[in-house]
Amino acid sequence: MSLGASGEASITSGVTASNTVTYGVEWDAEKGLSKISECEKKLELVGPDVDIKAHAEARATVYPEIGIGIYKVLCPTISPQPYIKAEADGRLVDNQYVAWNAGISTGVDLGLGLCLDLFFWKKDLGEIDPINVFDLPLVSLPDEIELLNEKEEEMLVNGKKEVKYHVTNKNYITGTEYNAPAVLVHFEAEGGELEDEYGYTDKEGNVSAFFTLTDVKGGKITAEVVQGAEAEEGEEEDVIKADDWNAI
Repeated sequence: MSLGASGEASITSGVTASNTVTYGVEWDAEKGLSKISECEKKLELVGPDVDIKAHAEARATVYPEIGIGIYKVLCPTISPQPYIKAEADGRLVDNQYVAWNAGISTGVDLGLGLCLDLFFWKKDLGEIDPINVFDLPLVSLPDEIELLNEKEEEMLVNGKKEVKYHVTNKNYITGTEYNAPAVLVHFEAEGGELEDEYGYTDKEGNVSAFFTLTDVKGGKITAEVVQGAEAEEGEEEDVIKADDWNAI
């Protein structure tokens, strides 16, 4: 069994300060000369901008590693390493929304190495990082987001519509789906305006986007679950997205 956790947090904040000072003389026929002295002070808070990322992982090797030698003397070795893994990720989005996801999976890593085998004497010459052969989900939190409205609905321009979604978790071992509460969902709109760009699912796994149509040609809403971990550069992001909803 191996356990690991990593995280980073940064807070950026500061202030800007400026003074505008005006000096001079004003003359009035009745009052005569008078002094002008003005000072305007300006103080503004910058930030705070908060960035938090966290990852936790637990992995258990199901069986002892099995070393397979290909041939004698200078011998490449293969070590299949079946495992069960649980992991969770979380981050702060736009300084105010918490996104997370978690899951349990199983798979096989393949360790590759090289050893010198002289029948009476054997020495490992080194190993490279294991290669993942496959990784299959057992439990996925969350797993799917479903559009509850019809995919196309008629609307009046400047009319308002509640578009509903349902988010579920899944146990792949039993094939069971169940409600996913407290999941962050991001909405984007075309041809209209949204009340909120983000929303959390309630205890039943439901969340809504409130849309006002502004374009006579129609509009569209896209919705996807915000993951707790962003894809690394060069990696394909695992997107959980609902069917698009269209206003006619």
